[in-house]
Amino acid sequence: MNEMIYVYDMNNKLIFETENKAELKRRFGITYKSLMIRIKKKSPFKDHYFAIVADFKIPLQPLTKPKNKVGAGRPNSKPNLKKQQEKEIQKENTFLTYSESKEQKNIAQKVLEKAKLQNKPVRRLSVKDAVRNSLKRELKLSHI
Repeated sequence: MNEMIYVYDMNNKLIFETENKAELKRRFGITYKSLMIRIKKKSPFKDHYFAIVADFKIPLQPLTKPKNKVGAGRPNSKPNLKKQQEKEIQKENTFLTYSESKEQKNIAQKVLEKAKLQNKPVRRLSVKDAVRNSLKRELKLSHI
């Protein structure tokens, strides 16, 4: 009742044939369920095709579409110097000294204490976020 199962490589050459599915599992590492799916769909498994018929032909594989190369911006565009300068300024101001970070932390704690006194719900900010927000405010005010 067992059917012969033929194993072909990518060049449509017969490599192996057997009735024993356990032998296929040992040799090629394919499970029974995966084997049945591969036979039905005629799809490869680790560079091998499995078939029940002896005169099996590998189906034509659809060609993959070449991916479009993504360019770095518009061609022949001039760099925006103002934006580059703004980015450089932001990079310079990202790190604080120890004393400045302590000051920012103290300010954040005072704001929290005031909010607690007013019995308002407080949105807790980490020290990092508080420093980042204050830097943003300072940068906005310095450009005016």
